[in-house]
Amino acid sequence: MHKIKDNKKLILLWVVIIIVSLAEFRTIYRIEGGPELLESFGNNEKQLLEGNHHIKAWTNRLLAPHMILAFHNITNVPWHSTTLFLSAILLVASNLVFFNLSCRFTPKVDIAFRYTLYYILLFIVMQHYYMFLWDFIDILIFTLFAYGILVHRPLWYFVVLFAVQIFNRESALFIAFYIFIDSIQWHPRLAVISKGKLAVSLLLAALGMMYIKYIRDTFFHGPPREYAYQGLPGLIGSENHLWQNIKFFAGNFYYLFKFNPNFNVIVSIFIILLFYLGYRFMRSDTPELKQASVILSVVIFSIFVSGLIMETRMWLITLPFIGLLHIFHTYGTKGMFENEPILKTTGEIRPKLLNHELWYN
Repeated sequence: MHKIKDNKKLILLWVVIIIVSLAEFRTIYRIEGGPELLESFGNNEKQLLEGNHHIKAWTNRLLAPHMILAFHNITNVPWHSTTLFLSAILLVASNLVFFNLSCRFTPKVDIAFRYTLYYILLFIVMQHYYMFLWDFIDILIFTLFAYGILVHRPLWYFVVLFAVQIFNRESALFIAFYIFIDSIQWHPRLAVISKGKLAVSLLLAALGMMYIKYIRDTFFHGPPREYAYQGLPGLIGSENHLWQNIKFFAGNFYYLFKFNPNFNVIVSIFIILLFYLGYRFMRSDTPELKQASVILSVVIFSIFVSGLIMETRMWLITLPFIGLLHIFHTYGTKGMFENEPILKTTGEIRPKLLNHELWYN
């Protein structure tokens, strides 16, 4: 009887999350321009298929436009409406996945539900620039990625995530980097603890970079990017915006009371929060938290180098990371898993990789 009651409560919370998620999407839609810009939704994804987009770094982001194309051809729904529909579905799915994964770390579903509402609120607060369909795919993949790190899922799990994400965005390379650092023992002495994972990580990274470089060089035929934020040439066709982003980061505070629309202090405050949480997680005795915080740090650095920090959509992949890491740090080692001796490891020596089945079950 107790189990049936819990299941009813869980279903009710799912329904509430779906309703809140749809309201969240409507809020995002309004922030990005509302009905006036309805016809422009999905235009960038369509330009990718037509080969006339103006940003070379977008060329390899093929999953999103082909999803829209497939749904559009099957249903004959207008392109922009298809983009809106798929974006809403992915947003709802991401929030439900975040809630369900949070439930695995918290002693009560009420706590996971509360954190999911915080997560949704922070998502809305971070909205400032437009979003693309590949951003919503990003969020879902990185939610699963963060969870996989924390519960130490097997190698095939991350290979599958990489295989999907490499067709969505170049951020798939973060997954290859995680497999690399997980194959090595870093303390007390440097040693390879899994030659298989090391080989797979290097292979995925090499294939991923070759694929990205080839697609960008072969299929980019658009006009050169001409506006104030054009960056210096970077790796595999990316742009280097490091110095511009440093100026943006400082300028957000300088223009705090000058109401300059090109600056947003929320971005700089959020970046400081990321640094604080990354430092806090890094000090944990749990190896998986340390690994996840390293990935988080690399993501932050890459956004500073090859992204534009003012495009807040770029920071959204960090939200499931800091959300699940915080929940795990607060409850995962103290709540429902407190009797698992494997969670008490200091990470000094790991004769073999942690048994993911113990974590998962």
